[in-house]
Amino acid sequence: MTESTPYSDAQIGNQLRLYRKAAGMTQRTLAGKIGITFQQVQKYENGLNRLSAARLYAIAHALQVPVRLFFPGGDMEHDLPHSAFTVARNFSRIPNDRHRDAVATLVGALSSEC
Repeated sequence: MTESTPYSDAQIGNQLRLYRKAAGMTQRTLAGKIGITFQQVQKYENGLNRLSAARLYAIAHALQVPVRLFFPGGDMEHDLPHSAFTVARNFSRIPNDRHRDAVATLVGALSSEC
């Protein structure tokens, strides 16, 4: 990381992993949506390969998040309604009642720690 680059490929990859998981997508699903292999998604998430602007835009579009969220200081606060919607949508797709209860318990425990 240099002064002219205030972010690293690994940081962007970590953000990619975070938003992919929040969207309830596997690496394979995301890869299929943007026309690459899941191994390439793995490399992006691990910071081994640098994302081009066009690829980052395609990924953000597939995950339904703004591109700026992949960078430090991306200001997620303004996107909370969208994030909350994504969580609610994915939560409602969990078919197993016990799994939904476990997720709700986990979220409750995590929120009380904040």
